[in-house]
Amino acid sequence: MASNDLCLLDLIEVGRRIQVGELSSVEVTQAVLDRIGCLDGCLKSYATLTADLAVAQAAQADAEIRRGAIRGPLHGVPIAVKDLCHTKGIPTAAGMMI
Repeated sequence: MASNDLCLLDLIEVGRRIQVGELSSVEVTQAVLDRIGCLDGCLKSYATLTADLAVAQAAQADAEIRRGAIRGPLHGVPIAVKDLCHTKGIPTAAGMMI
């Protein structure tokens, strides 16, 4: 499946495919990062991109899923967190220059 196609699947379907081993969380995360790389130069949708952290967390999710430690239907599915939410170790500016 092309990475662009992965970005068009609904989240529950992505989660299902990750959890049955058809996709890996790392593969999906990289597809999302690639799409951000292609589009965000024009869209400016992301205040802070934590690509290395996202890939590391995806690899951790893949390992947990392989062990059968599935946390829920979205375990392993990458998400974006709005710049209004405080996230440990990540600057939060609420979309403003402060």
